[in-house]
Amino acid sequence: MKYKTFDAKVDGADETSGIVASVEAGGQTAMNLRMVYALVDNNVVAVSNIADVEEATVTNAADALVESVKNAG
Repeated sequence: MKYKTFDAKVDGADETSGIVASVEAGGQTAMNLRMVYALVDNNVVAVSNIADVEEATVTNAADALVESVKNAG
């Protein structure tokens, strides 16, 4: 498994971190997992996607969840 980070800008979050984990089998990439972690006050929002999608797809989902957490107060 190989890891790399990416800049995940999530509106409303205090801090964010984006990670792509590549799972390899037989010398080829079998799957990419994209994860975004966002800190909102004292809450951690975690979003992951195992489909072959763009990083923005996961970040957009994190945006929606961060907004929900902020609205819940």
